[in-house]
Amino acid sequence: MRDFPYALPQIKVLSASDVDEMRQCIETHKPFIAKGLANAWPLMQEVSQRAAGSDRINLFTELFNGAKIPYSSIPPEQEGDFGIGEDLKANFRFDDRIAPADEFFKAINDLIENPTGACVYAQSLDVADYPDISSRLTRLDSLVDEDLYRYSRIWFGSGNQIVDLHYDNARNFIAMIEGVKRITLFPPEALPYIYP
Repeated sequence: MRDFPYALPQIKVLSASDVDEMRQCIETHKPFIAKGLANAWPLMQEVSQRAAGSDRINLFTELFNGAKIPYSSIPPEQEGDFGIGEDLKANFRFDDRIAPADEFFKAINDLIENPTGACVYAQSLDVADYPDISSRLTRLDSLVDEDLYRYSRIWFGSGNQIVDLHYDNARNFIAMIEGVKRITLFPPEALPYIYP
């Protein structure tokens, strides 16, 4: 992962038991890290029981049970960038390809074991479409008001993807199953200076 050429402010790191403090951060729109909050989810427990790497990938092949997975594929010369090209147009599509789960997860495993610089990335798959995944997740009702609309999504990638700056229209809770994700947050005051 590339280093930033400047210092960044640190955000709060909370434990799974700090529910009141998490709620306060959510209500005041402050980012935080919640260590261990998803550890009790059946999906996370199943993943932790598998050896790292291809054994964990095989678990998802089983859980997706032949379902079709839409994903993006980008060539090595794009250097992992899923975003805006030099022509200020999107340089990817969310639905480049659709493949059965076993083919998609094999593509991920092949790129992890033999990196070429190419990437495959399934973005924002609706968990409700995959019952063997949704049944293994636990809602975080204690953290948000009941009347708030919410949905669960899942992402899979071969690694080294870079998604350009964008704005989500919902609050995000990200639970990493495997790998590392770096997120850069900008305050609303920065919006006039951010493009395209």
